[in-house]
Amino acid sequence: HVRTAFETCAVGITWFSCVREFLNAIIGAILAYQSAYEQRGILHCDISDTNIWIHIKKAVPEEAVPDWPTNAPSKWYSRCPGMAGDWGFTQDKNTKPTPDTVRFLTGTFPFQACEIIDVYDEEKAPDHRVHHDLESFFWVVWLICLNVSGPYDQRVFW
Repeated sequence: HVRTAFETCAVGITWFSCVREFLNAIIGAILAYQSAYEQRGILHCDISDTNIWIHIKKAVPEEAVPDWPTNAPSKWYSRCPGMAGDWGFTQDKNTKPTPDTVRFLTGTFPFQACEIIDVYDEEKAPDHRVHHDLESFFWVVWLICLNVSGPYDQRVFW
């Protein structure tokens, strides 16, 4: 295993305080992905619930689970930006994968694109493209909406 330390602090995407913060974080992660794709020419290839984070100011409990101000307006929410993390499976969008560099399956099940999951033969596997990562964002949102019942990682146990 390799461990990396960052100066930037974050909590998992399921640690949102309200739906607005959740959607704000998802949009932030998609914008980070768009920036990486357009400016650096890379595909993430592993969008999942553990690779989308909510940025916090510092690693203390008060930042991870902030108190709501007592005099806050009804539309107030903690506006922490979203981040896309764990870029370990990135691929260059302009480079055709070779047998030495291609990975048969990219991503984390169940967040993989259907086109990638449906392929059983390694020789017929499609190249990973931007629409596969965007579909993974959809599956993250959909599965979190189904499996998280409230703020701060309140999971539904089926």
